Amino acid sequence: MYPGKLDDKGRLKIPASFLKYFAELKETKLFVTSLNRTTVQIYTNSAWRAKKAALMSAKGKAKAAADGIILSAAFLGTDVEIDVSGRVTFNSVLRQELKLDGQSLQVLATRDRLEVMPAALFDERNRKAAATAEADMAELEAEGLL
Repeated sequence: MYPGKLDDKGRLKIPASFLKYFAELKETKLFVTSLNRTTVQIYTNSAWRAKKAALMSAKGKAKAAADGIILSAAFLGTDVEIDVSGRVTFNSVLRQELKLDGQSLQVLATRDRLEVMPAALFDERNRKAAATAEADMAELEAEGLL
């Protein structure tokens, strides 16, 4: 988890450890979007293609949800490349929709993507996680996941 902030051109400096991860994947093209309209997801293009294919295969009740997520991703997302200074650009529609300009941000690696959220949202989620941490750990241990 790393702190971040968009510069005046809407670029986020990617932490060095994450840059190393992308370099090891030999993938510099990324898809920057928001699926939930509260946080930003940064996928490698191949990870996004796999995620989109999975969403497009949804059936039943999940199909409507998947269609909405795909629409949000297309509306807010853009393909970008990591620049020579290790930055990625967030497009203006995404920045405006999520009110990211001037915000302190938190960047964390999760599953198949980087997740970027305003620090205030992170603080709220972190407080909730702390309040249920013992119960959550016990439940995961019971499931054999910890």
